Amino acid sequence: MCAPVQAPYGLALVEVSAINAERIQILTMLHEGKISVAEAERLLEAIAGGERTDEERFLRLRITERDQVAASIRIPLGLVERLLSAARSASQAGIEWPSVLSKIQAGMGGRLVEIEEPNEDRKVEILVE
Repeated sequence: MCAPVQAPYGLALVEVSAINAERIQILTMLHEGKISVAEAERLLEAIAGGERTDEERFLRLRITERDQVAASIRIPLGLVERLLSAARSASQAGIEWPSVLSKIQAGMGGRLVEIEEPNEDRKVEILVE
């Protein structure tokens, strides 16, 4: 059994032999600043290989300003699908999204919308926490 090894960012690796050496090398290069986060992700995905399920795949939203990445957000596709389904249900229940967004922008919090549809056995709520 291998002795514990201190990894980048304070992560303790209890058994080095259980972790793929290529992954360790990629994470080390990332930690040392030799590659970017995007490059590390690409390399890790390449060595992982195989098809991924929607729960393992991500939607990336990248915003650039003046050729600089201002924001990069990864959202699991499974979550995106659930959010779209919930938004569709809310729209079918008569929720007017522009009204909801204006309430949020005005700083309102708590329950913004509550619609009960007894015939459909459905209740739709939109809350800001």
